[in-house]
Amino acid sequence: MTDQAYLCSLSDINLLKTDILYHSNIVFGPDPNGLQKLSNYLLHAISPEIQPQGQSSYMNDAICFGIIFRVISDEIKQSAGVKLPAYLNDINVTLSLSTLPFPKENIKAVKKLDGDVVITIDTTGKVVNSSFNGGFTTSEIQKLTYYFQHLTHLTVTEKDSIKVERQLRLKLKTVIDSEANNLLTARYVLLNIDSANINATQENGQVQVEAKFPGGQDAWRVFLERNLNPGVAADHRAPNGNYTVTVSFLVDERGNISEVQALNDPGYGTAEESVRVIKRGPKWIPAIQDGKNVRYRQKQNITFQVSGR
Repeated sequence: MTDQAYLCSLSDINLLKTDILYHSNIVFGPDPNGLQKLSNYLLHAISPEIQPQGQSSYMNDAICFGIIFRVISDEIKQSAGVKLPAYLNDINVTLSLSTLPFPKENIKAVKKLDGDVVITIDTTGKVVNSSFNGGFTTSEIQKLTYYFQHLTHLTVTEKDSIKVERQLRLKLKTVIDSEANNLLTARYVLLNIDSANINATQENGQVQVEAKFPGGQDAWRVFLERNLNPGVAADHRAPNGNYTVTVSFLVDERGNISEVQALNDPGYGTAEESVRVIKRGPKWIPAIQDGKNVRYRQKQNITFQVSGR
């Protein structure tokens, strides 16, 4: 078998569905042991290790989120009978799947998910335990357990320079949103309990998850690159330096933005430009409290840089 044929035939898209993982790595790997792994799999049904080689605990979380993302999205597609346009939103905190709008009378077809997942990563970078409680089907638990049992080479957590086991604690919730024309949408939200900001202030209390720009920080940066005038301060002859504007605005239960205002004004047109670009932006992902969307006052910093004057 040539190297080219080897890489093509062993890519994860060509494996049996039970061994497809939501990542871009070649499962058996283009390493010297790849053929032995393939032989063991074909002749003895010995499944290979999945070696994503996370470079940080953040990446560990992303890998585990990705596995759950694939498994539950497959189950939801079968259950709800709708196409799920999925997006990752700050993968270290939340993962959200949204159904297309559907009539209210079809709400019984929506799969209600409300459960907990605890994943333990040991001092060798292997998942040694995974537990599930709540609204997971037997099929989902079997698939999730399979993938987690085969995960290796994750980044090991250290405390005071000593390797320690780490638990990743996740909560899955279903959020039903009202849309126009008597329609509903369902969002399946996966929360990282340890990293979610539980102290964020809502208008009338506290939220478990802050409102987020759709697509996370990378999408936010792209939005600013395409819509913000970064030279507005320089155009107004501002001295060299950084000029940061904090913009406050309300995000309602459906993600609509209102009451946009600058909390400070460094001058040189920066406050006006910051308010303009927020008003021009898309809907945000609503904040969540007790599994429900809530109104939330968001604060967002926008920085203008002037140099070379």
